[in-house]
Amino acid sequence: FPSHDSRIFAGDGTRFDAFTFNGRAGQVVQIEVNSSDFHPYLLLFAPNREMIKENNGLPSRKQAKMIIQLPITGTYRTIVNTFERNGRGKYNLTIRTIQ
Repeated sequence: FPSHDSRIFAGDGTRFDAFTFNGRAGQVVQIEVNSSDFHPYLLLFAPNREMIKENNGLPSRKQAKMIIQLPITGTYRTIVNTFERNGRGKYNLTIRTIQ
């Protein structure tokens, strides 16, 4: 990943990691986070900073996954967060092109 940072959401105090990747309009990507340590929550922001998709990890509570056709070309930001305030631990994030 070209960029990664860790922060805390001001609204609820949960920790999150942010990752960026380059995508092009029409490209279909799968973004998946798996953790046996916490209940993951996944968000995706377009290059214009608009949140375009989210997944709260339900019903599995160990995986959050999304498949999306990217609307515009540019740098996208993926946020890996926790559904529960005290959630912490290791996780595996995968971002891959499907088409």
